[in-house]
Amino acid sequence: MGFHTRGEMGGIWAPPIKLLDGVWFGIDGEWLGPGQRFTSGAGHVRMELPGPGGLTVRRTDFAPDGRRGVLIGLTRSSRDARTVDLQLDAHSELMGSYPWGETKPSTQLDFNLPDAATAESGALVFTDRGTPPAAGAEPHDWAAAVGSTRAPVAVETGDGHRGPQGAVICPATGGRAAALRRHRVRPRRGRPPELPRRGPGRA
Repeated sequence: MGFHTRGEMGGIWAPPIKLLDGVWFGIDGEWLGPGQRFTSGAGHVRMELPGPGGLTVRRTDFAPDGRRGVLIGLTRSSRDARTVDLQLDAHSELMGSYPWGETKPSTQLDFNLPDAATAESGALVFTDRGTPPAAGAEPHDWAAAVGSTRAPVAVETGDGHRGPQGAVICPATGGRAAALRRHRVRPRRGRPPELPRRGPGRA
């Protein structure tokens, strides 16, 4: 996509724009630990994650061909039958892939407007609309949605919401700091939905 953009290379991208900094999952109030195994395949990646109380979780991120989004599926395994609370943190970052971190005279921070968030029918909807205050900038109207096949019991927006990462971030470079919104959704108690084989995706 071009030159390095510090603090923005990860996350979920749908070129030519970025959608999210990341998505993190927790079970029964504990964030899932670092992956114990990672597998990469055609159009997908899979991680084996340790959960609380001996629970193991398999996370599969799948990018459907021809769709501007990603499907994330969780499969949990336990020796005993149990019901769990599933939490999700989603951190929005709607921005273009250009300009980059060190582009002159304007950097990505000069073009990166603050995101806004609303809860609509149990889903998080992020928007970034307007014209950046930089020479040559054009108006844009971007959006991303985060939802689940399970209806959440609560949805909240606000600062933070980077899962176990907390405030540890790679600071961006550029001329000004962009104020972003961080968001969380907590689905109903029960088994997380498994990843469908095919179908449209949302990010």
